[in-house]
Amino acid sequence: MITTPAPSVRASLRELSKDYASMADSERYPAMAALFSTKGRLVSPSGTTVGHDALARAFSGLSRYESTFHMLGQSRYWQDQETIRGEIYCQAHHFSASTKMTMFIRYEDSYEAAGDSWLFSERVVLVSATTRSDLDPPTP
Repeated sequence: MITTPAPSVRASLRELSKDYASMADSERYPAMAALFSTKGRLVSPSGTTVGHDALARAFSGLSRYESTFHMLGQSRYWQDQETIRGEIYCQAHHFSASTKMTMFIRYEDSYEAAGDSWLFSERVVLVSATTRSDLDPPTP
């Protein structure tokens, strides 16, 4: 039977995704990896990454951009027996000197309780589309 988690649980799970986005944008990659359980997995178009050290290394790949900006969209959560899952939409903007790459992402998450908080046990990154555009030069 599929049920909806309690409002307090949904709020905590939403905060977890907000922390993930904020840590990506502020280049706090080890802290970002700590949002995953010890055996947490990130499944992305470039492969599967497991464990805190490997996750932190994978996230540090974002440092090749001058900056990033992750904007979260809608989210929904459900519980199937003992597993809580979520679906979170995101626009991930990646800036270099003269271009911007925007990825339209849907995350499919599974969560694990950690005391009074929650961790990702798995985060699947599904990229719906990617756009690239030139940036206007800075105005003097």
